[in-house]
Amino acid sequence: MAAPRAKTLQQTLGFVDEDLKRNSHDEIISWCQKNAKNIITETLLEDYTEKHIDSIKTHLLSALNMRFVKKDNGISYRPQYYSKTSDQFSMSDLSFGKPIEKRSNVSIINITWEYLIRSHNKNTRTGYDNSKDIGFIDLLITASIPSLSFEGVSIERNTDGSISFVEIGDRDNLNFNFNEQYYQLNFLVEAKTRMPTLGELFRQLNLYKQYRPNDKFIVVCPDDSKKSIIEEQGFYFTKCQ
Repeated sequence: MAAPRAKTLQQTLGFVDEDLKRNSHDEIISWCQKNAKNIITETLLEDYTEKHIDSIKTHLLSALNMRFVKKDNGISYRPQYYSKTSDQFSMSDLSFGKPIEKRSNVSIINITWEYLIRSHNKNTRTGYDNSKDIGFIDLLITASIPSLSFEGVSIERNTDGSISFVEIGDRDNLNFNFNEQYYQLNFLVEAKTRMPTLGELFRQLNLYKQYRPNDKFIVVCPDDSKKSIIEEQGFYFTKCQ
C-alpha cells in the first residue's frame, strides 16, 4: 500500500512529529491545559514595574498631543493641519494617582488541542480559495490579559498586545488614576517529550510564526538545557513538571 500523501505544508517540508505517537506527549499537553494560567503568568507576565508605568505615561502624553491642544481653560480638540507646538502638553502638565504594582490574574478563555494553522489566501473578486494547511500546533490557549491603563481612558491594542490607539474620555481633567484593562491574546504551545535539534525546532516554529506573527509561542519540555537559546530566538520556554 502506498504511503499517504503529505497534507500540510509542514509535512511537505519533511517535518514529522514522532512525539504524536507517544503517550507522554499527551501527558505534557494535559499538564499544560491544567496549568495554562500559571504558565502564561510565570513565563510571560510580571508585576508592573517603573518601566511599565513610564511607558503608559508616554503613550498617554503622545495621544494627548496628537488629538488635543492646551488652552487656558483646559484642553480642546486639535484642528486639522494644526502645526503649532507651543501649546503641546508636557509630562509636568499631567498628574497621576498612585500606580498599581500587582498585576491581576490572567483569565483563560479557550484551549484547543492540535490547532490547525492555515494560510488565508482567498481571491475576493473570483472567489478562488488558495488557502493552505500549514501544520498543527499542539495547543492554542486564548487568554484575557490584564494591562496597565487609566480611568476614563480607552486604550486599543494590536493583536500582539502593543498599544495602537488611546482615547481620552474627560477632556477637562488632566489628573489620571491608574486602573487595568483586559485584552485578548493567543499563546501557541509546542510540547516536546525530549528536546529535538535546535535546527529542527526553529524551522518548525519559524514556519508557524510566518502565518501567526502576532501570537506568542511557548515551548514546553522536561529538558530545559536549551532554554536560553530558545528565548534568544524570540520564543518562550517552560519546563514541565
